[in-house]
Amino acid sequence: MTVAKQIVTVQDTTRPVFTSPIMRDTTVNCNEVPTWPVVTATDNCNPNGVTITTSQTKQFLSATCSNNYRLIRRWTAKDECGNTAIMQQIITVQDTTRPTFSIAAPRDTMVNCEAVPALPVVTATDNCSVNSKVKLTQTQVRENIPNSCNYRLIRTWTATDECGNYSTMRQVITIQDTTRPVIAAAPANVTVTCQQPIPAAQVLRATDNCDASFPKNAIMTTDPFVADICNGYTITRRWNVTDACGNRAEERVQVITIMPCPKPQLKPSLPRNCSNDPFFNIETVSPVTNPTYILVGVTPSNAVRTPLSQTSNRFNLNGATSASFIVRDGVTGCASDTMTYQLNYIQTPVVNLGKDTSICGGNGIVLDAGANNYNNMILWSTGATTQRISVQQAGTYWVQVTNGSCVARDTIKVALIPMPLINLPDTTICRGQSVRLNATVTGATYLWSTGATTPSINVSTQERFWVRVMKNGCITIDTVNVTVNPPPDITLRSDTTICPGQSVVLSVSSNASRIQWVTGETGNSIVVSKAGNYWVAVTRDQCVVRDTVMVKMRQPVKFELGPDRIICPDGRFTIDARTADAATYLWNDGDRSPIKSIDRAGTYILSIMDKYCYDVKSDSIKVRVAGAPKVSLGNDTMICRGLTYTIKPKLLEDATHIRWSNGQTGPSINVTEPGTYTVTAYNDCGSTTDEIVVDFMECESKPDIPNAFSPNGDGRNDIFRPVVRGPMYDYELRIFNRWGQIVFMSKDLHKGWDGTFKGKPVDNSTFVWWMSYKKVQNGPVFILKGEVTVIR
Repeated sequence: MTVAKQIVTVQDTTRPVFTSPIMRDTTVNCNEVPTWPVVTATDNCNPNGVTITTSQTKQFLSATCSNNYRLIRRWTAKDECGNTAIMQQIITVQDTTRPTFSIAAPRDTMVNCEAVPALPVVTATDNCSVNSKVKLTQTQVRENIPNSCNYRLIRTWTATDECGNYSTMRQVITIQDTTRPVIAAAPANVTVTCQQPIPAAQVLRATDNCDASFPKNAIMTTDPFVADICNGYTITRRWNVTDACGNRAEERVQVITIMPCPKPQLKPSLPRNCSNDPFFNIETVSPVTNPTYILVGVTPSNAVRTPLSQTSNRFNLNGATSASFIVRDGVTGCASDTMTYQLNYIQTPVVNLGKDTSICGGNGIVLDAGANNYNNMILWSTGATTQRISVQQAGTYWVQVTNGSCVARDTIKVALIPMPLINLPDTTICRGQSVRLNATVTGATYLWSTGATTPSINVSTQERFWVRVMKNGCITIDTVNVTVNPPPDITLRSDTTICPGQSVVLSVSSNASRIQWVTGETGNSIVVSKAGNYWVAVTRDQCVVRDTVMVKMRQPVKFELGPDRIICPDGRFTIDARTADAATYLWNDGDRSPIKSIDRAGTYILSIMDKYCYDVKSDSIKVRVAGAPKVSLGNDTMICRGLTYTIKPKLLEDATHIRWSNGQTGPSINVTEPGTYTVTAYNDCGSTTDEIVVDFMECESKPDIPNAFSPNGDGRNDIFRPVVRGPMYDYELRIFNRWGQIVFMSKDLHKGWDGTFKGKPVDNSTFVWWMSYKKVQNGPVFILKGEVTVIR
């Protein structure tokens, strides 16, 4: 029997199938996210055995906007055999809707300046964002209207949600000013009498409804006027003001009326004058304050210069027959009407005593009142009433003559000339000398027995001389006896020289009765130990003879071995120390020759004895053996542009002199330009050269300033000044003490404070510094301030 067997294996490998429509990807607004739909699925083997599960993932698309995100929805259908089918939908959620204002936009409007509406209360909402995340900004900008004083206020509200969607609302308010300013009331009109003070102008304040510069003073002007207090005048004051929009206030006016002052008056007539009295007194009817009298005309016209003004009422009219005057009040300035006077005269006696005169002692003179005055009344200063008087004394004499109405008077001065006073005493002179005989009298003439006519003469002979002196006709004669004596003998040694510490005896030989040295000693000799001029005077019979001897101090021997020397290996040099003042020479090695050849290192000392004073002087020289000099400028460097860099060798040995590439020979050079700089050091053995490259760079002009320094003279941190890198212009540094006094000031940034005030060191304390500078020429000013402590 044949058996056929079939094994049928049944399996479910088919996925379930979704029976709902496929969920397609979509983009929606934040407030339109769709709800989950109802999804079903079937299976080929077990239609009712399908299980559907869902999941959703949220991915934010912005770090700032929580309403922009992606939803990934997933449906999973699974049959009982584990076969699964998956459906996925991506929903992109976005926020594109602008926020909404709570009120409608205010209308544009035009208002007066005092009626600007208040800002309304505005809020905003958003479709997706909560109110706390809606940002509301409000701005108000003032915009001037060209060619107008009016302006606009532009108000803008902006609402922005968290996703950057924004809405804007705008209102334009045009502000105009058409209202006039208002000035305070003007003061009342005033009438002012003569000399009464004019009221001071009042300050009137003005207000305005819009202009921010108000309240302010109105502008006062005064109408043109002539201040004529004699005829009166009017002052009109006006106050005006205009606001910024040209609105002009109503004008305020005050009128001040000044009444005229009264005119002064002259009396209508003048009294008669004597013919010798040209002076007339001008009088007023009533008193005038500080009057000025003015002569405006005379007859004849050449009698007095006109016009003539003076404060005195007494005028010299010089014989004029008529004269016209006015008078002016010194306070008011008002003048009288012109008054013309006819001038009448009475003839005055004529008296003339002649010119002043002089008489010699013992003589007299006759004074005559004049024959024409014989019948008039005469009175002399002596009390005499006669026609003539005789006087013998010096003095001032006058005579007065009266004809009943007019009085004439004349004066004469009579001087008494004394006889010339001379007194020439007898005198004695030495043989060979002369004496001056002086008979000087101011204004006199002379005649001597020698025939000379000068005020004085020189004589040297023994005889009797006379002189006649005449002045103003008065003569005096005097005589004088001149005696001549022989001089004393004197012998003094010649000039001499002494050594330091020595002395010398100075002696004089003479037949004189008295000896006087410059030292005050009176003996025949003195001992001196100092250089100088020594004189001695000898006297006999009133004859004095003087002689001088010079004492010099011998100078010590002078010589020098020269500066210390460097010799090259196998080198040699010679020193020649010869001097004419030397007695002996001795080197420290025993050599006695003044000429020495040196070829090795060491210290060489030479002692020389002075051949005059036997004083010993020494000098030394150090000799060192060396090769060519050593020099080093160090490494290349870079500094800030605008500064000065000092190049100085860091190593300089055995050099006798140096030379820089720019031709200078000093120990350092200052450079302000980039380049390669070379220095060469020389001595007798050769030369050595080194170079340095200096470059410049742009630096910030910012100074570094220490807060303490120690000015104790140890060479470290002794000076306070800023450390500057980069260019600096218009620099100034000031330092103040705690009382506000400036203790230091400098405009040189290389010069610092050494811790002194008025030449004396300051105490340990804290000081305030102030510094200003510019980083570029004509640039802005930078100001720095700080404190510095002095520590000694």
